[in-house]
Formats: sequence, C-alpha cells, structure tokens
Amino acid sequence: MRRTTRWWTNGSNSGRGILTRLAGLALGFLLLGALTSQASAQSSDFKKQWADLIAAAKKEGTLVLSTGAIPQYSHIFEAFKKEFGVTIQTDGGSGSSRATRILAERRAGRFTVDAALMSVAGTTRRLEPAGALVDLPPLLIHPEVTDTSKWYGNRHWYVDKAGTKKIFVYSVRANNSWRFWYNTDKLSKQDVASLKSPRDFLDPKWKGKMADQSWSDPGRLGGMLEMYFAPDAGPDWIKKYFQEMDVTFTSDSRLEESWIIRGSKPLKWDEGDIGDPLRKYKSKFPIEVVEIPRQRGKIEARGSECCIAILDKAPHPNAAKLFVNWFLTKKVQTMTHMAKPPRRYTSLREDVPPGITQKIHRRVKGKEYTFRDFDPDYRQNEKKARAFIVANYRGPKRKDVVAIHTGKVVETKRAGRRVTINYKGKKVTARLSSSRTAVTIKGKKAVRKDVKVGMSCTFTYPGDGKVAKKVDCK
Repeated sequence: MRRTTRWWTNGSNSGRGILTRLAGLALGFLLLGALTSQASAQSSDFKKQWADLIAAAKKEGTLVLSTGAIPQYSHIFEAFKKEFGVTIQTDGGSGSSRATRILAERRAGRFTVDAALMSVAGTTRRLEPAGALVDLPPLLIHPEVTDTSKWYGNRHWYVDKAGTKKIFVYSVRANNSWRFWYNTDKLSKQDVASLKSPRDFLDPKWKGKMADQSWSDPGRLGGMLEMYFAPDAGPDWIKKYFQEMDVTFTSDSRLEESWIIRGSKPLKWDEGDIGDPLRKYKSKFPIEVVEIPRQRGKIEARGSECCIAILDKAPHPNAAKLFVNWFLTKKVQTMTHMAKPPRRYTSLREDVPPGITQKIHRRVKGKEYTFRDFDPDYRQNEKKARAFIVANYRGPKRKDVVAIHTGKVVETKRAGRRVTINYKGKKVTARLSSSRTAVTIKGKKAVRKDVKVGMSCTFTYPGDGKVAKKVDCK
C-alpha cells in the first residue's frame, strides 16, 4: 500500500508558516474590526453627547462671555449664534476691570458670567485664587480638542499656578528675533552687517554710542529679563552692557527718540517700548530697524486673547461648555487667524493656517522655543534675575523725578491707570500705580479711578508715559 502524507502534517516548515500567516491575518482582521467597531461606537457616543449639549445650550439660549476682544472676534460670536442659536452677551473692558467686576458680583452672591477670554494675570492672580473657575478637562469632549497631537508640544497648556487645569492657553505670541534701531547717516552698511548677535553690541567701538531706557524699576524689567535667560546673552551680557559700554539711560522716551533721530546716540537696542513711536518717524528721518535671529525663540501667553476659562456656578453651564469646545476646534481657531486688525497671537493648534496674523510673531517650524509661562528655570529664578538686573544697573534712579506738568485731563484709560493731560498744546500721559502713585483731589487723598476728564491735574513724574510719583488734581 502506498503511503500518503498530508501537506499540513508532513513536518515541513512551509506548511506551518502558511498556517501561522493565515492565523496572523485572521487575528489582524479581528483586531481591525474591533478597533473599527470601537471607533464607531466612540464616534456615535460623541455625536449623541454633542447633540444633547447643543439642545441643552439652545434651551438656555444665552452665553455671557467676559472678553476684551469684542471687535476682533465679533465674526466668531456671530458664527456661534448662527450655528447653535445661542446669543453671546459680552462685557468688554480691560482684563483687570472685568476681573474686579466679576469678583465684586460674586461677593454679592451674583453669578452672571459663564466663561471668560482673559489674560494670564487676570485669571491666575484674581479669578483662580478666588475659587471662581472650574476644572476644564472633564468638560472637553470634542475629539478635535481632546486629541493632543493637534496641539503644540503634543499637549494641552494650562497656566494655573496651582496646576489645577482651569485656565486653558490657546493662543501665544512668538518672538523669533532681536531688534535694534540705528541712524542711517551715522552707521554704514558694514557697521550694521557686523551686528549679528547681542554680543556684537559689546564691541568697544560702540562704547558711548547707545541710549536706552531706565532699568531701575523692578516691576518693568521685561526686556532685560529676556536677555538674562537668553543663551545668546545672559547675566554677563547685562553686566557688561550696563557697566562697561557707557550707555546713556533716560526715563524719557522722547529723549531716546530725539537722540537716535539726530544721531548723537546712533544705536538703540529695542527692548519693546520705543519701537512703535520710531516706526512713525521712519519715512521722515534717517532711522531704520534691523532684526537679527534669536538663538532660541520665545513664546508667551499675553493679552486677553491668550486664555479661556469657565466660571464656577455659571448661569448657562451648557452654553459655556459648548462654546469652549467649539471655540477650540480647528475651524474656529482658523477663524481667529482671520481677525482684523491682524493679530500678534497665533493658535497653539498646529493644524491651522496662519491666515493674516502678523508674520513676525508666528512660530517657525523646527525652531526651539522657550515658553516662559511654563519654563521652570524662569519661574525658579525670576526673582533672582530681577535683583541682579537692578543691582548691576547704573543709570538714573527711579526716585529722580525729572518733570512737573500741569494741564486739563483729556483722557483716562483702564480705570485711571493711564491719564492724559493737555500740557502746553501737547498731550502727555502719566501711568498711575496703585502702590507707587500718590493721588490727591482738592487736597484730599484719592484713588486713581477718581481722576476724571475735565479736571486740572499736576503730574510729578519722570516723563511722558512713565509712572507718576504724585498726581494732584482739582
């Protein structure tokens, strides 16, 4: 009898290999089916959640949103109403004034605000410590929002000091370069081309040729703090710049402008305060601005367009939840990039086009950035850095008052934080600090918000745009 051997039991490796591959394919199809079924179930669950949320928000009918970005985001608020049938009521005003109003209402037992688009300062220093905000992660349900791979750094960014995830940072400003101004009649093209990094400004040939603002105020050191933590500058740069380069410092920004325009101080490092005024003079005078790349860029959450939060005991909780989820989607974050005038801030979503945002403040793909609001080195050493800057600074002291101007008040801003008078036919402005400015009205002690248009006030201050030591009104 002839012996017959079955191919799947003949001991050959090929037979077992075929069986293994078939089993693997079968398992793969089973897993794919399971995953597809799971994804389908999740999608179905979200669609039901989303539909129920829309229905509940429509029933509430209104969303009360605290925001200072009313003109820029009006097209977004209209789109929300059109899509969901929910009307958005906004308040407006500075972040500080809005936080003050919200907290005053809450102390009186009134809870009128649902959600807020507010600054880091307004939320972390005011609303968060007062327990006025809710945790956001449990309320984020939209897949486009919860998918962290769509966000910068593959994560969500919460700026809460307590780490409770109540304040969601959705928009930041990027700085990719340093800037300096120069007088084109005094510096040659070769001179300008030699300035490629902050350290080039420490060349002895620039000694005595630069002017800068006063750096004696510990509360206004933003520009120098950047230099302190920058890898292409650092503490040594600050010390040499202050003590060896014979820089002329002043508290009067108009003097800085005059010096560079006339050429007596033809080189000016742009720490941020002088850039806007000088741009107005570019077409009339021999001045120009140059940008040089930063070794490491910086991104920061600033202004009332950076962060979103939901208030505790919101009167319309479903509308608030719907708005936050909708606002953080790709579609709506793309709409923020079309706001006018063009914004300095861009979404932390990585999947939205830049739109008409200011190119200078967009993140550059592949560039390394420091996110100052989340940088542990900055948080741990900021106080030390401020002390170092002030200790090494040798310019005019803050106590040196250089001007006394009297005139009628023509404008007040931010509840008296900025007051403008007409002095000898020109408008000059003083900044009023709650802790450093003594305010009197008709000889009696007052607070800055009491200063009104039409009053006659005397500023005792370093100069236009600076913090006043005294403001006497009648």
